[in-house]
Amino acid sequence: MSAKQLEVEEYVPVQQVHRGATHVSLRRGDSVRVRSLEQIMATLDDQGTLEGLPFMPEMNQFCGKDFIVSSRLEKTCVEGLGARLLPNTVTLDGLRCDGAAHDGCQRACTLLWKESWLEPITNTKEQVSASASKLSDRDKAFPTVTAPGKYFCQSTELAKATQYLCPLTFKRCTAEYFAGNIGLRKSIHYVWVPLVTKIKTKVFGRKSVQPVGHARQTPSESLGLKPGDWVEVKSLDEIAATLDPSGFNRGLEFSPQMKPFCGGKYRVRGRIERAILEQTGAMRVMKDTVLLENVICDGHTILGGCSRAIHHYWREIWLRRSSPPARGEEI
Repeated sequence: MSAKQLEVEEYVPVQQVHRGATHVSLRRGDSVRVRSLEQIMATLDDQGTLEGLPFMPEMNQFCGKDFIVSSRLEKTCVEGLGARLLPNTVTLDGLRCDGAAHDGCQRACTLLWKESWLEPITNTKEQVSASASKLSDRDKAFPTVTAPGKYFCQSTELAKATQYLCPLTFKRCTAEYFAGNIGLRKSIHYVWVPLVTKIKTKVFGRKSVQPVGHARQTPSESLGLKPGDWVEVKSLDEIAATLDPSGFNRGLEFSPQMKPFCGGKYRVRGRIERAILEQTGAMRVMKDTVLLENVICDGHTILGGCSRAIHHYWREIWLRRSSPPARGEEI
Protein backbone atom coordinates (compact mmCIF):
# COMPACT_ATOMS: atom_id res chain seq x y z
CA MET A 1 0.00 0.00 0.00
CA SER A 2 1.41 3.41 -0.96
CA ALA A 3 1.74 6.38 1.35
CA LYS A 4 -0.75 8.20 -0.86
CA GLN A 5 -3.34 5.50 -0.27
CA LEU A 6 -2.93 5.78 3.48
CA GLU A 7 -3.19 9.55 3.49
CA VAL A 8 -6.17 10.95 5.39
CA GLU A 9 -7.02 14.60 4.98
CA GLU A 10 -9.17 16.51 7.43
CA TYR A 11 -12.08 18.55 6.12
CA VAL A 12 -11.10 21.98 4.81
CA PRO A 13 -13.81 24.30 3.40
CA VAL A 14 -13.05 25.24 -0.18
CA GLN A 15 -14.68 27.27 -2.93
CA GLN A 16 -15.67 25.20 -5.94
CA VAL A 17 -17.31 25.98 -9.28
CA HIS A 18 -19.48 23.66 -11.41
CA ARG A 19 -20.95 24.88 -14.69
CA GLY A 20 -21.64 28.40 -13.44
CA ALA A 21 -22.59 27.65 -9.81
CA THR A 22 -20.27 28.51 -6.94
CA HIS A 23 -20.52 26.84 -3.55
CA VAL A 24 -18.74 26.31 -0.26
CA SER A 25 -18.20 22.78 1.06
CA LEU A 26 -21.02 22.05 3.49
CA ARG A 27 -21.17 20.21 6.80
CA ARG A 28 -23.84 18.53 8.89
CA GLY A 29 -25.98 21.20 10.61
CA ASP A 30 -25.32 23.97 8.07
CA SER A 31 -28.30 26.04 6.95
CA VAL A 32 -28.75 26.17 3.18
CA ARG A 33 -31.17 27.41 0.58
CA VAL A 34 -31.96 25.40 -2.54
CA ARG A 35 -31.15 27.56 -5.54
CA SER A 36 -33.78 28.50 -8.12
CA LEU A 37 -34.62 26.01 -10.84
CA GLU A 38 -33.03 28.31 -13.41
CA GLN A 39 -29.75 28.39 -11.47
CA ILE A 40 -29.78 24.62 -11.05
CA MET A 41 -30.55 23.97 -14.71
CA ALA A 42 -27.48 26.04 -15.62
CA THR A 43 -25.31 23.42 -13.87
CA LEU A 44 -26.81 20.41 -15.68
CA ASP A 45 -25.67 18.60 -18.81
CA ASP A 46 -27.89 17.39 -21.65
CA GLN A 47 -29.01 14.40 -19.56
CA GLY A 48 -30.07 16.62 -16.67
CA THR A 49 -27.16 15.53 -14.48
CA LEU A 50 -24.23 17.14 -12.67
CA GLU A 51 -21.19 14.90 -12.18
CA GLY A 52 -23.45 12.01 -13.20
CA LEU A 53 -26.14 12.73 -10.58
CA PRO A 54 -29.60 13.65 -11.93
CA PHE A 55 -31.67 16.55 -10.68
CA MET A 56 -35.11 14.94 -10.57
CA PRO A 57 -38.55 16.53 -11.10
CA GLU A 58 -39.49 15.59 -7.52
CA MET A 59 -36.82 18.02 -6.27
CA ASN A 60 -38.22 21.15 -7.91
CA GLN A 61 -40.77 21.72 -5.14
CA PHE A 62 -37.90 22.49 -2.76
CA CYS A 63 -36.33 25.24 -4.89
CA GLY A 64 -36.01 28.53 -3.01
CA LYS A 65 -36.64 26.92 0.38
CA ASP A 66 -34.38 26.61 3.42
CA PHE A 67 -33.16 23.37 4.96
CA ILE A 68 -30.53 21.92 7.28
CA VAL A 69 -27.76 19.69 5.98
CA SER A 70 -28.15 16.24 7.57
CA SER A 71 -24.98 14.64 6.19
CA ARG A 72 -22.09 15.11 3.82
CA LEU A 73 -21.72 12.08 1.56
CA GLU A 74 -18.02 11.64 0.94
CA LYS A 75 -18.84 8.00 0.18
CA THR A 76 -21.91 5.85 -0.05
CA CYS A 77 -22.98 2.28 -0.75
CA VAL A 78 -24.07 1.38 -4.27
CA GLU A 79 -26.00 -1.86 -4.72
CA GLY A 80 -23.80 -4.46 -6.34
CA LEU A 81 -20.65 -2.33 -6.14
CA GLY A 82 -20.19 -1.64 -2.43
CA ALA A 83 -18.72 1.58 -1.04
CA ARG A 84 -17.84 4.27 -3.59
CA LEU A 85 -16.79 7.92 -3.48
CA LEU A 86 -19.53 10.53 -3.98
CA PRO A 87 -17.98 14.01 -4.23
CA ASN A 88 -19.60 17.38 -3.55
CA THR A 89 -22.91 15.89 -2.37
CA VAL A 90 -25.04 16.31 0.76
CA THR A 91 -28.42 15.22 2.08
CA LEU A 92 -30.97 17.63 3.56
CA ASP A 93 -32.96 16.94 6.70
CA GLY A 94 -36.16 15.04 5.98
CA LEU A 95 -36.13 15.32 2.17
CA ARG A 96 -37.02 12.08 0.42
CA CYS A 97 -38.29 11.26 -3.05
CA ASP A 98 -42.06 10.85 -3.29
CA GLY A 99 -41.85 9.08 -6.68
CA ALA A 100 -44.43 11.42 -8.25
CA ALA A 101 -42.53 11.64 -11.55
CA HIS A 102 -41.50 7.99 -11.55
CA ASP A 103 -44.87 6.25 -11.73
CA GLY A 104 -45.36 6.24 -7.98
CA CYS A 105 -42.17 4.47 -6.87
CA GLN A 106 -42.52 4.06 -3.09
CA ARG A 107 -38.90 3.49 -2.04
CA ALA A 108 -38.76 6.98 -0.46
CA CYS A 109 -35.06 7.34 -1.23
CA THR A 110 -33.09 10.12 0.42
CA LEU A 111 -32.67 12.94 -2.09
CA LEU A 112 -29.05 13.73 -2.92
CA TRP A 113 -28.02 17.34 -3.49
CA LYS A 114 -24.93 18.59 -5.28
CA GLU A 115 -23.46 21.52 -3.36
CA SER A 116 -23.73 23.61 -6.55
CA TRP A 117 -27.52 23.37 -6.19
CA LEU A 118 -27.40 24.95 -2.73
CA GLU A 119 -26.24 28.19 -1.13
CA PRO A 120 -25.32 28.74 2.53
CA ILE A 121 -27.61 31.13 4.40
CA THR A 122 -27.12 33.12 7.56
CA ASN A 123 -30.49 34.88 7.79
CA THR A 124 -33.18 32.21 7.97
CA LYS A 125 -35.91 34.85 8.45
CA GLU A 126 -35.31 36.30 5.00
CA GLN A 127 -38.37 36.10 2.75
CA VAL A 128 -38.24 33.10 0.45
CA SER A 129 -40.44 32.56 -2.58
CA ALA A 130 -42.19 29.19 -2.43
CA SER A 131 -42.32 26.83 -5.41
CA ALA A 132 -45.37 24.98 -6.60
CA SER A 133 -45.69 21.56 -4.99
CA LYS A 134 -47.21 19.91 -8.07
CA LEU A 135 -45.23 18.82 -11.09
CA SER A 136 -45.22 21.44 -13.82
CA ASP A 137 -44.70 20.98 -17.55
CA ARG A 138 -41.12 22.16 -17.06
CA ASP A 139 -40.59 19.47 -14.42
CA LYS A 140 -41.78 16.84 -16.87
CA ALA A 141 -39.03 17.87 -19.29
CA PHE A 142 -36.45 16.20 -17.00
CA PRO A 143 -35.80 12.62 -18.15
CA THR A 144 -37.36 9.87 -16.02
CA VAL A 145 -36.89 6.89 -18.36
CA THR A 146 -34.08 5.81 -20.68
CA ALA A 147 -35.96 3.03 -22.44
CA PRO A 148 -39.34 1.29 -22.13
CA GLY A 149 -39.49 -0.23 -18.67
CA LYS A 150 -36.18 1.29 -17.58
CA TYR A 151 -36.32 4.26 -15.23
CA PHE A 152 -33.81 7.07 -14.79
CA CYS A 153 -33.33 8.53 -11.31
CA GLN A 154 -30.64 9.23 -8.72
CA SER A 155 -30.73 5.65 -7.51
CA THR A 156 -30.33 4.05 -10.95
CA GLU A 157 -27.53 6.48 -11.90
CA LEU A 158 -25.62 6.24 -8.62
CA ALA A 159 -22.98 3.95 -10.10
CA LYS A 160 -22.18 6.60 -12.73
CA ALA A 161 -22.27 9.43 -10.18
CA THR A 162 -19.76 7.73 -7.86
CA GLN A 163 -16.10 6.83 -8.16
CA TYR A 164 -14.09 3.73 -7.32
CA LEU A 165 -12.90 3.60 -3.71
CA CYS A 166 -9.90 1.38 -3.07
CA PRO A 167 -10.64 -1.12 -0.26
CA LEU A 168 -7.12 -0.60 1.16
CA THR A 169 -7.41 3.11 1.97
CA PHE A 170 -8.01 4.60 5.41
CA LYS A 171 -10.57 6.89 3.76
CA ARG A 172 -12.94 3.96 3.54
CA CYS A 173 -12.92 3.80 7.36
CA THR A 174 -12.69 7.50 8.21
CA ALA A 175 -14.69 9.35 5.53
CA GLU A 176 -17.83 9.54 7.69
CA TYR A 177 -15.86 10.90 10.64
CA PHE A 178 -13.94 13.57 8.73
CA ALA A 179 -17.12 14.57 6.90
CA GLY A 180 -18.60 15.43 10.31
CA ASN A 181 -21.45 12.91 10.08
CA ILE A 182 -20.45 10.85 13.14
CA GLY A 183 -18.26 11.17 16.22
CA LEU A 184 -15.07 9.30 17.00
CA ARG A 185 -16.79 6.65 19.13
CA LYS A 186 -19.25 5.69 16.40
CA SER A 187 -16.47 5.84 13.82
CA ILE A 188 -14.54 3.21 15.78
CA HIS A 189 -17.75 1.17 16.08
CA TYR A 190 -18.17 1.28 12.29
CA VAL A 191 -14.72 -0.23 11.88
CA TRP A 192 -14.85 -2.83 14.64
CA VAL A 193 -18.30 -4.29 13.86
CA PRO A 194 -17.65 -4.90 10.13
CA LEU A 195 -14.34 -6.60 10.93
CA VAL A 196 -16.00 -8.89 13.48
CA THR A 197 -18.85 -9.55 11.05
CA LYS A 198 -16.45 -10.52 8.28
CA ILE A 199 -14.44 -12.82 10.54
CA LYS A 200 -17.56 -14.53 11.87
CA THR A 201 -18.89 -15.02 8.34
CA LYS A 202 -15.63 -16.59 7.20
CA VAL A 203 -15.29 -18.87 10.22
CA PHE A 204 -18.88 -19.76 11.11
CA GLY A 205 -20.79 -19.01 7.92
CA ARG A 206 -23.55 -16.63 6.89
CA LYS A 207 -25.94 -17.80 9.60
CA SER A 208 -23.65 -16.38 12.29
CA VAL A 209 -24.33 -12.79 11.23
CA GLN A 210 -27.89 -12.91 9.92
CA PRO A 211 -30.89 -15.20 10.31
CA VAL A 212 -31.25 -17.89 7.68
CA GLY A 213 -33.88 -20.57 7.30
CA HIS A 214 -34.47 -23.87 5.60
CA ALA A 215 -37.61 -23.15 3.59
CA ARG A 216 -37.46 -23.98 -0.11
CA GLN A 217 -40.61 -21.94 -0.72
CA THR A 218 -40.81 -19.09 1.77
CA PRO A 219 -44.18 -18.15 3.30
CA SER A 220 -46.07 -14.87 3.16
CA GLU A 221 -48.56 -13.10 5.39
CA SER A 222 -50.71 -10.04 4.86
CA LEU A 223 -51.48 -7.84 7.86
CA GLY A 224 -53.11 -5.06 5.85
CA LEU A 225 -50.91 -2.46 7.55
CA LYS A 226 -51.50 1.23 6.92
CA PRO A 227 -49.43 4.35 7.64
CA GLY A 228 -49.55 5.14 11.34
CA ASP A 229 -50.16 1.56 12.51
CA TRP A 230 -47.86 0.29 15.28
CA VAL A 231 -45.99 -2.97 14.88
CA GLU A 232 -43.42 -5.03 16.73
CA VAL A 233 -40.57 -6.66 14.82
CA LYS A 234 -40.50 -10.39 15.55
CA SER A 235 -37.54 -12.17 17.11
CA LEU A 236 -34.65 -13.50 15.03
CA ASP A 237 -35.82 -17.07 15.50
CA GLU A 238 -39.34 -16.23 14.30
CA ILE A 239 -37.98 -14.40 11.27
CA ALA A 240 -35.53 -17.19 10.44
CA ALA A 241 -38.47 -19.56 10.08
CA THR A 242 -39.69 -17.45 7.14
CA LEU A 243 -36.36 -17.43 5.24
CA ASP A 244 -34.52 -19.63 2.79
CA PRO A 245 -30.91 -20.82 3.35
CA SER A 246 -29.58 -17.54 1.90
CA GLY A 247 -31.64 -15.37 4.26
CA PHE A 248 -34.31 -14.30 1.76
CA ASN A 249 -38.09 -14.28 1.87
CA ARG A 250 -39.61 -14.34 -1.64
CA GLY A 251 -36.55 -12.59 -3.02
CA LEU A 252 -36.20 -9.98 -0.25
CA GLU A 253 -33.23 -10.28 2.08
CA PHE A 254 -33.38 -9.88 5.83
CA SER A 255 -29.97 -8.23 6.07
CA PRO A 256 -27.57 -8.09 9.04
CA GLN A 257 -28.28 -4.34 9.35
CA MET A 258 -31.87 -5.17 10.30
CA LYS A 259 -31.02 -7.32 13.33
CA PRO A 260 -30.86 -4.43 15.87
CA PHE A 261 -34.54 -3.65 15.24
CA CYS A 262 -35.81 -7.09 16.29
CA GLY A 263 -38.13 -6.85 19.28
CA GLY A 264 -38.65 -3.11 18.85
CA LYS A 265 -41.92 -1.25 18.30
CA TYR A 266 -42.24 1.08 15.34
CA ARG A 267 -44.85 3.02 13.43
CA VAL A 268 -45.57 2.12 9.81
CA ARG A 269 -44.41 4.85 7.42
CA GLY A 270 -46.18 3.43 4.42
CA ARG A 271 -46.66 0.45 2.17
CA ILE A 272 -44.18 -0.29 -0.62
CA GLU A 273 -45.89 -1.89 -3.58
CA ARG A 274 -43.88 -0.31 -6.42
CA ALA A 275 -40.10 0.03 -6.29
CA ILE A 276 -37.50 0.89 -8.93
CA LEU A 277 -34.55 -1.50 -8.76
CA GLU A 278 -31.23 0.31 -8.35
CA GLN A 279 -29.19 -2.06 -10.51
CA THR A 280 -31.56 -2.46 -13.48
CA GLY A 281 -33.90 0.53 -13.43
CA ALA A 282 -36.91 -1.80 -13.73
CA MET A 283 -40.05 -1.27 -11.67
CA ARG A 284 -40.77 -4.15 -9.32
CA VAL A 285 -44.20 -4.90 -7.87
CA MET A 286 -44.00 -5.90 -4.21
CA LYS A 287 -46.58 -7.48 -1.92
CA ASP A 288 -47.07 -7.52 1.84
CA THR A 289 -44.14 -5.14 2.43
CA VAL A 290 -43.91 -1.87 4.38
CA LEU A 291 -41.48 0.84 5.46
CA LEU A 292 -41.17 1.75 9.13
CA GLU A 293 -40.67 5.28 10.44
CA ASN A 294 -37.06 6.16 11.27
CA VAL A 295 -35.93 2.58 10.62
CA ILE A 296 -33.07 3.14 8.21
CA CYS A 297 -29.79 1.53 7.26
CA ASP A 298 -26.70 3.09 8.87
CA GLY A 299 -24.31 0.63 7.23
CA HIS A 300 -22.92 -0.46 10.59
CA THR A 301 -21.83 -3.84 9.20
CA ILE A 302 -20.11 -2.15 6.24
CA LEU A 303 -16.61 -0.81 6.82
CA GLY A 304 -16.90 2.85 7.78
CA GLY A 305 -20.69 3.03 7.77
CA CYS A 306 -22.91 4.93 5.34
CA SER A 307 -25.06 8.07 5.72
CA ARG A 308 -27.29 7.57 2.69
CA ALA A 309 -30.04 6.54 5.13
CA ILE A 310 -32.09 4.25 2.90
CA HIS A 311 -35.13 2.51 4.34
CA HIS A 312 -35.17 -1.16 5.23
CA TYR A 313 -37.99 -3.13 3.58
CA TRP A 314 -40.09 -5.24 5.92
CA ARG A 315 -42.21 -8.21 4.94
CA GLU A 316 -45.40 -8.17 6.99
CA ILE A 317 -44.66 -11.75 8.06
CA TRP A 318 -41.65 -10.33 9.98
CA LEU A 319 -43.97 -8.07 11.99
CA ARG A 320 -46.91 -8.32 14.35
CA ARG A 321 -49.45 -5.66 15.17
CA SER A 322 -48.76 -3.85 18.42
CA SER A 323 -50.10 -1.13 20.67
CA PRO A 324 -48.11 2.12 20.86
CA PRO A 325 -45.16 1.97 23.26
CA ALA A 326 -45.88 3.03 26.81
CA ARG A 327 -44.57 6.39 28.01
CA GLY A 328 -40.88 6.07 28.72
CA GLU A 329 -40.57 2.88 26.68
CA GLU A 330 -37.75 3.05 24.13
CA ILE A 331 -38.73 3.11 20.46
